[in-house]
Amino acid sequence: MKKNKLGIVEVKWKTKNAAYRLPKLFVTILKILNREDMKIERHRKNAVDLAKELAKLFDLWGQTERNRKQCPEKLSVSNLFLVDFERNLINTLDSLKRVLRSSKLDESMHWRSKLTIRLVYIHAELLALFPNGEPVNEFTFIRPEAQEWWRDVFGDW
Repeated sequence: MKKNKLGIVEVKWKTKNAAYRLPKLFVTILKILNREDMKIERHRKNAVDLAKELAKLFDLWGQTERNRKQCPEKLSVSNLFLVDFERNLINTLDSLKRVLRSSKLDESMHWRSKLTIRLVYIHAELLALFPNGEPVNEFTFIRPEAQEWWRDVFGDW
């Protein structure tokens, strides 16, 4: 991060990279998941379908990306979160792609449940800050101690 002449921190957005890489990663992973050897056994009632979770996550990210122009280009919580979110999502999808392509898949499918939990948390995090794909720049804290701590550490936004 750089500071401009006024001392304000400016963030260089890497939206082209994320906007280019994420759709390709989603398509690649969905193709791998649709292979016959990757399908979840039909008798497992509690198994979450990764393809459906990824599709929901991609739809929500797409709405957020389309509405990104509503976010101010300066340092805002929504833009900082989205940049960090995209980086984490790309890393998660890259690791998923490596796991799916490796021949050492765990027979007990623990990798699938761990990844699904990670994707559910990522989805909930994105949905909390960008409901319906639109940024929310004002946040309130339930506990006053948390609000005081935030002001002490980060100041007022």
